[in-house]
Amino acid sequence: MEQTRPAPSSPSSFRKDDVIAHLSGARDFIDVRFRVTPEMAGASQLYILDESTGKIGTVGAVPKIGRLMTQNSRAGGFAFILFRSPDNAIKAGSLITLVVGSYKRERIPVQ
Repeated sequence: MEQTRPAPSSPSSFRKDDVIAHLSGARDFIDVRFRVTPEMAGASQLYILDESTGKIGTVGAVPKIGRLMTQNSRAGGFAFILFRSPDNAIKAGSLITLVVGSYKRERIPVQ
């Protein structure tokens, strides 16, 4: 079984493959932060998957602002995406899979 690493304490301590996720907005959203890799840059396919329920979280959006995410991310940069928690099914301690284009990272613990 794959071991999960503790989350980095700050963006500057992120390694290339580090991803952190935590509940946000009265537990309606999952805030996911990560370093952008070349395979992620400009991706249109963005979602998270709750590994225990199979429910998919999509990028949140609001009128006049649009999608709640870093725009124009470049490889090597730092980015965030706010995903909606489907039916508030994703809780602290849940494991999620992040999919950004062809990039897929599994077993990310939600804090």
